[in-house]
Amino acid sequence: MRKALLILIAVALVAGLTQLFLLRFAAGDVYPPYSTLRADPLGARALYDSLASLRALAVRRNFQSLDRLAPSSPPTLFWLGESIHEMKLAPKWVVEDLESIVKSGARLVFTFCPLEEAPRKSWAEREKERRADEKKERKKKDAQKEDKRRPARPAPRHDEDEEATIVSLSERWAFDWDYADLPQNQNGTFKSISVKRRADAATLPETIRWHTALYFTKLDPSWRILYSRGKRPVLVERPLGRGTIVFVADSYLLSNEGLRDDREPAWLAWLAGPNTTLVFDETHLGVSESPGIMSLARQYRLHGLLAGLLVLVALFVWKNAVSFVPPHDEESGTLRGEPTAGKDAAAGLVNLLRRTIPQRNLTLVCFEEWKKSFAHRKEFAAHLARAQTVVDAERSRPPGKRQPVETYREVCRILAERR
Repeated sequence: MRKALLILIAVALVAGLTQLFLLRFAAGDVYPPYSTLRADPLGARALYDSLASLRALAVRRNFQSLDRLAPSSPPTLFWLGESIHEMKLAPKWVVEDLESIVKSGARLVFTFCPLEEAPRKSWAEREKERRADEKKERKKKDAQKEDKRRPARPAPRHDEDEEATIVSLSERWAFDWDYADLPQNQNGTFKSISVKRRADAATLPETIRWHTALYFTKLDPSWRILYSRGKRPVLVERPLGRGTIVFVADSYLLSNEGLRDDREPAWLAWLAGPNTTLVFDETHLGVSESPGIMSLARQYRLHGLLAGLLVLVALFVWKNAVSFVPPHDEESGTLRGEPTAGKDAAAGLVNLLRRTIPQRNLTLVCFEEWKKSFAHRKEFAAHLARAQTVVDAERSRPPGKRQPVETYREVCRILAERR
């Protein structure tokens, strides 16, 4: 009873935890903001599901590095919810992969996390603090090496290493940014604003709602300004090779909340562009996957095989843990520590006779076996004849009226007279 109760509690605990995780993943709040796997207001799942429902489009998520993207046709690559400060220091291989994809005819759409006011510290100040912290860390390590009296190697220059592996997108693509705080109401709450369309973009909505203080500056002439906040560009586009790059200072209109409250279908259609393949990158948000055994199992639909193996393992454990056959009386007595009486050869013979010879024929069989051993002896001739008469009389009776005990005693009395 106690074991059953513990098993029931364990099953209930596992079921509760599973349900909790399912609810969290269904809402998607375990994923970063503007992830297409997130279903709350900060996610972009509504946009992904809406586009995926259109038969003319091929929509998918990217969870691997860009060099494995390999689309069949030039895609529109959405890079949602990016931090603008990542544009200052980006891995060189990522930038080269992005440029290669765009030059082949793709459309690259960057949307940035909205900020209601300018950060307290500029990017240059934060970068200066980071370099100072790294310099202190290097000095600390060098001091530890000197204390151990080991020949210290010259520390590599961080600036040289960084220049070899890190590039600045703002310099490479000729743009910069700044901030202009959003207006506030009497309660100090920031309000959204309207940004206006430029004259050369007549197919787009005249105004759209905006929720960020970010805007772009120092733009190269190759950049085309489509929306601006006064004289501050907030949505720009430029060609690169056979493709285009789009910068959107605000990600709000692509979020689930934006699609619900301020839906702009014409603007979203322009943002997707003419390509029929749409890819939403999740790796820059930290959501990635490494192909392994389980990924291959999902790819080749081996769920049934894995479930069968689990059932076999469970049955094997159950078979070795539980016995459905109750123990014999002799075994149970031994387990309780009680002595078990042994059996000799005579007891075994008796059991054998009971199993093979009917009770009514027992005397007849015994007499026949005795004759095989002693009939050749002359001293038994007279007694044997008398005993044979008694046995024949017993054999002549019907099986139901035979008297094996009395016959056995009479034969024994005749044979005893010889002595």
